This record gives sequence, C-alpha cells and structure tokens, in this order.
Amino acid sequence: MLWPITNSPQQTLSTIGLNDAADAFGISVDTLRRRIKKEQLPEAELTQGKFGDTYELPMASLAQIAQRESWVLNLDILDAQSNPPAAHLQEVVNNDLIEQLIDAKTSAETSSRQLDETNKKY
Repeated sequence: MLWPITNSPQQTLSTIGLNDAADAFGISVDTLRRRIKKEQLPEAELTQGKFGDTYELPMASLAQIAQRESWVLNLDILDAQSNPPAAHLQEVVNNDLIEQLIDAKTSAETSSRQLDETNKKY
C-alpha cells in the first residue's frame, strides 16, 4: 500500500517526524519504520521533505497509536523538542485517550505493587 504524498516542504504543527515520534513513544525509529513497512501504521503519511520523501505521523493520532501499540506517549518530550513549544498538544490529541492511558498506567502500577506484596508474603 502506498501512502499519499503531500507537498508540505517541512513538518507542520499537525504532524510529527519519525525521530520525534519515536522519542515520544520511547521506542526506536527502526520500530516505527518496520511498522510502516509492514503496513501496521496506517496513520503514517509520506511527505516531501527537504532531503526527499519522509514519513510523518499526525499529531491527532498519537494517542490512538500509543493505545493500540501499548506504547507510552510522553507529551513532555514532544513539548521539549518542538519549536515552537507544543503546549497545545493536550488539546490536539484526543484527551479521552490520554486519560485512558493514564488510567492504564495507574492500574498497572497498582497491580505491580499488589504482586510485590503477594510475593513478599511467600
């Protein structure tokens, strides 16, 4: 499957490059590229960059991707790397999904503590 090529000369505020996305997800760029190659990341958009074709991900899809792939989305990293700062990301990304991710993390931490306490008893 081929993704449509847009004519944007550089990354816009509505998309994010694979390097920044990988940092935000806490994974390698190669993982993202493998998922794109295997057509497991349909949100990826092929765009014309300064040095040729490059893939970008829509900012609005990041939370959905993180949830589907069981990745943690670190918005602080996105905010620190973006120019201008991406403080608006909380509004761009679906807040319901962010809350679900936070709830899932809290639940996992609770389960981990309970498991640790059970293991200490035995």
